[in-house]
Amino acid sequence: YQQDVTQPGFLVPQCDLLYTDLWPEYPLYYSALNNHYSRVSKYIIIHGINNPRDEDGNPGTTGPYLASEEFLIDHPEWTKHQEFRNVHGLVILKRN
Repeated sequence: YQQDVTQPGFLVPQCDLLYTDLWPEYPLYYSALNNHYSRVSKYIIIHGINNPRDEDGNPGTTGPYLASEEFLIDHPEWTKHQEFRNVHGLVILKRN
């Protein structure tokens, strides 16, 4: 199932796993996570955590990575299950 999760009013159907691969901007990811997490029972996969690079060229300190870290602070019922920093990067969040 593929859908633009950023469209106003759209909610993902109840699911075990949500895979996100959005334009690597913090507001898009943070909004998508907060709008849809309650409909996900097990995992959220976030692609592109190494993008964009910060002003010093360090990967994964802004955009999707920052959104996922702040989401975890705001939602303690979720934890970081796995993180992969190769290529574009990927993080798997798991509902406790």
